[in-house]
This record gives sequence, structure tokens and C-alpha cells, in this order.
Amino acid sequence: MVTAALSAFLDNVTTVVIIAPVAILIFERLERDPVPALIALICASNIGGTATLIGDPPNIIIGSAGQFSFMDFIKYDALPALVCLGALLLGFWLLFRRRLDVTDAVRQRILAFDENAAITDAKLLGRCIFVFGLTLVGYVLHGSLGFEPATIALGGAALLLLLHSESPEEALKEVEWSTIFFFIGLFVMIGALQQAGILAIMGQWLTDVTQGNVLAMTMLMLWVSGLSCSVINNIAFTAMMTPLIQSIAVGLHPDAGSLGLAEVYHAPDIMPLWWALSLGACLGGNLTTIGSAANVVVVGIAESSSHPISFIRFFKYGLPVAVGSLVISSIWLWLVFLR
Repeated sequence: MVTAALSAFLDNVTTVVIIAPVAILIFERLERDPVPALIALICASNIGGTATLIGDPPNIIIGSAGQFSFMDFIKYDALPALVCLGALLLGFWLLFRRRLDVTDAVRQRILAFDENAAITDAKLLGRCIFVFGLTLVGYVLHGSLGFEPATIALGGAALLLLLHSESPEEALKEVEWSTIFFFIGLFVMIGALQQAGILAIMGQWLTDVTQGNVLAMTMLMLWVSGLSCSVINNIAFTAMMTPLIQSIAVGLHPDAGSLGLAEVYHAPDIMPLWWALSLGACLGGNLTTIGSAANVVVVGIAESSSHPISFIRFFKYGLPVAVGSLVISSIWLWLVFLR
């Protein structure tokens, strides 16, 4: 539950980097296998990240491409994510409750931990909490302020660097520059496909296959997105699909020039496609160990801690979680947009 809540506001990759080592430490002290906890942690991080604009990278891409606000994601993604989290908690409690009993003596090892000893710089912690809260307010108000979420994020990062007395050099070294340049290259390639007209052809094919039926297009988008994330990382998949939805929107609304792109992207027959992609890509990330960036990070941490998570072991639990989440999402989309 903590992982899901933090993933909604920190983003799921940052959350698992913080929580996964803690989970491993606790379960080792409890003399229990931490892998079930790590699998539950991965699933919770992807579900929690689904709920907000900043929780999962696919949502950030969708929010920018579709011109959606922070509150739009709360409105359309938060409730199905909460239902999926409840189903996850119930399922894992039924599966593992008998295997996780420990003695009182072992419990005392955990209760003896002094969490305050982990705080080495209280002033910096206070500044981080202040800037984090300010950044969250910025995300909520970014539509009214006229700023992109990326501008809010960079503004918060810059403010924290200014408030911190030490040189920013060490912080900048920790940035995953290779990942950033990977996505720069990915977006260049997607832009080239869009300019070449390939995505417009794919959009027309999808429209023809479904005969323009909004229900069929929405369900196809949801399940193709969810299942594709078993072999394609959900960030890359979303980066490819957002221009496709834009092409479908323009194709179904030739008067886009007079209406404005925001109105076209938010048309009643286009809106369910955006949220189908969001729910499918984020929740489908639970299907395999490579489904999302958070999965890859936790698997790496587990491997380095001598608690490897095999592809098959994760898939055994990830499959019912992902399929169940997609079923819940299908019902939600039908109730909100399609009935």
C-alpha cells in the first residue's frame, strides 16, 4: 500500500528504488523469502503509478501528447487503479498469508530498528519535503498556470539545487543520462515515422478494422496495449501509440484546423482511446519482468541481493494480476465512455 501511494506522486521507478532494498532487509531479518514481497511491490508500483499524471512515464507522455491535466488523470485513472489495488491486496493475502508467519522473537528484530538513525541531514530533508510539496501543487495547477508538467518538474529540481548549499555536480552525476538520450533517440524515430505518414496509415487501418466503432477501437487499444507490454517496454510502446491516436483523431475529424487540436483530441469518440492506452500500458506492465522500467529496476536490485526473480516465477503471478486489471479497466471504460 505504501508503494502504491508513493508511486502515484513520486513516480514508480523512484519509489521502487527506495522501497525494494527496505523490503529485502526486512524479509531477510524475518528469515523469509523476499521475492513474494518484491513481486507484490512491482505490481503495486505499476498500479499506483497508473493513478496520476506523474506516477508512470507512459502517463507523462500521454498527458503531454493529449493535452491532459493532472486532475484529468485523477478523474479517469484513479478509481480503476484503486479497485485494481484492492484486488491485488486480496489476491496476495490469499496466496501468501500462510507462508509468512514468523515468531515473536523474529518480529522483535524489526521493532528494534531505529528509523531516525537513517536521517543524516534533517535540514536537507526539510527542504526536499518543501520543494516536493510545492512541485505537487504545481502539477495540480499546471493547466491553469499554462505550464507543461516537464516545466514544473524542472522548476522543482532547479529550486532544490538552489536551496542546497553543496555543488550540483554530484546530483547531476546521478542522472541517468543514457536513459534520457535513449528516449531522445526514440522520439526522433517516432517523429520520423509520423512525418513519413506511416502512423497515419496504421491509424486508418485500425479505423477500418473496427469499422469506426468506438467500443471496438477502445477495447482493442486497451488489450493490445496491455498484452504488448509483455515484450515491449511500456514507455517505448506509449511513445509509439500516442502519435497514432493523434492521427486517428485528425482522420476522424477533418475539421481539426478550425476546432483546434485540444478539442479534437478530447472529442467524445477519441477520449476513451487515450485512457485505454493509459490503463493498458501502465497495468499491462505487470505482465512480465520487462513490462515497465520499475520491473527492470526491482529485478536488478533482487539479483544483486542474491534473491533473483526468474521470468517464469514473475509471470506466474504477473499474468493474473495484469489480466484481472485489464478486465477491471474494460468494465470501467465501458461504464464511463461507452455504454
